[in-house]
Amino acid sequence: MNRKDFEQLLEGKFTIQEIQMIMMAYRFSKYGHKNQLRKNGDRYFNHPREVAAIAMTEFNIFDYELIIAALLHDIPEDSHIFKNNDIELIFGTNVYLLVSGMTKDPGEDKEEYLKKIFSGKIPNINMLLLVKLKTLKILDRIHNLRDAIKTNVWSIEKLEKYKEHARKFMLVEAKKINTHLAQKLEELF
Repeated sequence: MNRKDFEQLLEGKFTIQEIQMIMMAYRFSKYGHKNQLRKNGDRYFNHPREVAAIAMTEFNIFDYELIIAALLHDIPEDSHIFKNNDIELIFGTNVYLLVSGMTKDPGEDKEEYLKKIFSGKIPNINMLLLVKLKTLKILDRIHNLRDAIKTNVWSIEKLEKYKEHARKFMLVEAKKINTHLAQKLEELF
C-alpha cells in the first residue's frame, strides 16, 4: 500500500480537515521511522500504516483519533522525532492519551503493561478512550502476529509467548468490543 492507496481509504469517511491531520500523522510517522527496519527487513513505517489500514478495511473503524494514534503509536518508543507532549500539542489530548497508552515504560514488565491496559487501570482515561486503546492494542497485535507468522523471523518460543499474551489479556476484551475483532485475533492462535 502506498500513500495514494492510503488516502483513498480516507475519502468520504473523514472531513477534509481530518484527512489533512491524518495525512500529517502519516508523514510524521514515515519520517520518524525513516531509517528503521522491521525484523523481516521491511520498512518499519509499513507497520503503523498497516495497523491503521486494517482498522479501516477489515473492521470499518473510521475513528479519526484512533487512526492517527495507529499511525503514531510507535513514535515515542522507537523514534526521537516526537515525544508524547508534542503529539498532544499537534493532535490533541485524546490522541496523546492513546499513543502514551500504547507506549510501554522502559523497564516495565510486558505482562504488567498488558494487564494495566486490559484491566482498565490507566490513569486519566475515560471509558470511551479506554475502549479505543484496547482496540488499537488488539489491532497492533493482529498485525504483528500476521507479520511474524508470515515471515517466520521470530523463534517459536517468542511467537508462542506473544500468542499467549494475546489469549490471556486481549481475547476476552476483544469479544466485548467487537466479535469480528476477536475472531480475527483468535484465527492467529
